[in-house]
Amino acid sequence: MPTHPPDLGRRVAITHNGLRVVGAARELFSGVDEPTSVDLRPGRSDDALFGVRLTLRSHQKQPIVPTVLDALTRFIRDSGVELPALEKGVPVSIEPTRTAGVVWRDGVESRAWSGELIWRAAHPTVRGGRVTHHVVLEERPHYDRLTLRITADDGVESVRRWVGAGQVRPAWLDELADQFTVGAWGSGLQARSLDELVIEDFVRTTLLGRRDYPVAVLAPRDDGSYALEPNEVAGELMGIAPLYVIDRHASTFRLTDTVGDKRLSCFFGALRIFMPGFTASDDPHDHPLLVQDRLVDPVMRAAEIGRAAMFVAQRLEMPDPFGWEVVEPEPAPDLEVAIDLSLPAAIEADAAPPDEDGGAGAVPRSIADVPESAAVALPAGAGSTGTDAASPAPERPPPSAELQQVLERVRQNALLLQANSALLQANAEQLRRVHDTQAQILMAITRLTEETERVRTLTNVRSAGTAALERQITRLRDVVEARLPPELTWTVPADSHRDPAGVDAVGEALAADELLAAVEAAAEAWPDDLLVLPQALVSAADSPYEDAQRVHAVLEAMAAVARRRMAGGLGVPLREAFREFGVDYRGGISDSTSARLREQYRFVDPESPEAHEYDCVEHIALGNSRDARYCLRIYFTSRAKAENRFVIGHIGRHFEIGMTN
Repeated sequence: MPTHPPDLGRRVAITHNGLRVVGAARELFSGVDEPTSVDLRPGRSDDALFGVRLTLRSHQKQPIVPTVLDALTRFIRDSGVELPALEKGVPVSIEPTRTAGVVWRDGVESRAWSGELIWRAAHPTVRGGRVTHHVVLEERPHYDRLTLRITADDGVESVRRWVGAGQVRPAWLDELADQFTVGAWGSGLQARSLDELVIEDFVRTTLLGRRDYPVAVLAPRDDGSYALEPNEVAGELMGIAPLYVIDRHASTFRLTDTVGDKRLSCFFGALRIFMPGFTASDDPHDHPLLVQDRLVDPVMRAAEIGRAAMFVAQRLEMPDPFGWEVVEPEPAPDLEVAIDLSLPAAIEADAAPPDEDGGAGAVPRSIADVPESAAVALPAGAGSTGTDAASPAPERPPPSAELQQVLERVRQNALLLQANSALLQANAEQLRRVHDTQAQILMAITRLTEETERVRTLTNVRSAGTAALERQITRLRDVVEARLPPELTWTVPADSHRDPAGVDAVGEALAADELLAAVEAAAEAWPDDLLVLPQALVSAADSPYEDAQRVHAVLEAMAAVARRRMAGGLGVPLREAFREFGVDYRGGISDSTSARLREQYRFVDPESPEAHEYDCVEHIALGNSRDARYCLRIYFTSRAKAENRFVIGHIGRHFEIGMTN
């Protein structure tokens, strides 16, 4: 049975920018300071991004736990961690760092086996984001159970909240779904059909019924097709929400009639996620809706699915087979002063008069036990030891002068502490108000900054368009004046005998150089928002389009839309988002486009190790002229898997097409 090398964790170095150096190559980076090791433990529920509890049943007596452990091993190794095979009875521990670390342990308790894996890694799509996977496997008599929760190490905002939550779902779950019968909420995870006859009962018993998990409904388009394959949607919702698929477009009217509000219904290819506690009088925004344009966009889809995933994950109760002490956030302490008015022990003897037997009498333990004045006698019977309630109390000597001074100081300090407590309470309330005001100001500044950026970009796009129009008018005037007889013009241009064809040729050469420079500048300015493929640079260099400034402004607008989209703040389909900037966005090509013509929209990234292929059918239209000097297309995709940026494959001449949408 293999054992875990004790020095494996020490053979991994993490540089300050997240570069992982493994094995012997680590010695080449001896000068790199490794981040201080941090404890590796399950994350807090408030930081949960994704969580599922699944039951696994084997199809043909296939062992479940070894298969799951094998999938986990390969998945972690693919992230660059040198990990020995995860097996029963073989604990593994790789020293945790800022972006790495693994702990695996298992055992048998009450005749039931359990295994627990904790693994820290980088977020799959958000740069600099760190997440911790917590997996618990449990063997049961008739099935095995898997519970998974993924938390953000630096809080949910560090991974773009809902967007990051929707993109953190691990791929090995799909592998398990292919090999085993996977269930949740007491049933399977396959999409379930809804026809017109059962919709009313579905709304009454499921949507309006008591449940603690979301429910998703996918509607067909008016032609009966779906914007996304139902099985694909069901896979992305695995363990988050069961998917119900309306069978045909006509059935969506029954859903609207039963719910009673069109705004809470689902139709025309949309996906709606009904959160727990749904009622027919709810605000529609409480139940995420993805119209078909947003549904096919992976980032927008991730944001809404991530919203439901966080809801489930933060309420998921994780098994604790080995007694982890999860550190949950402590509530903010109220600024209340607990005043201890007990007397110092040094004066207790002086404060206690002797009783009849010569022993110590009752000792005043707090300010409440001390008389207002030293001359005030103690209550009758306060120090009596007899059983007769009518027996007279023994005489008590008055407190000494020193004790009176101490009691007076205690009383004054108590009053001072009470006054300070009230002052602290008032200051605390003021601080809370200041904090709330600062948060509102910060939010307003953020919105103002975003709006300023949008207006600036919009201004650039419009000014570039205006400049292009002025240049075209000037060129048209020059051409007209050059060709008119002198007697029909007020003045004859000095270059009236120039060769327009020769001028055009020189202009095209200059335009190509300027356009390429504009595209390269945009690629360098917004690398986190736009992925400009090498083919786009080649097409830009070949294009005679004359308005490089306008292309740069449109690329700036594309970067702004991509940035808002990745942050989950777009809120509208891409067509509307681009329309705000005055940009003509077109979402695809005609369904009737032939396979031969579709090939021109397909691009392979030669700089990617995996040779990613992109279908860049979305495009931005600049002009509609047949002359390539005044017409340009930017072909790109916003729908690439595992890539949040807009991927641009072509900037230049219009492709050969049948019809465009």
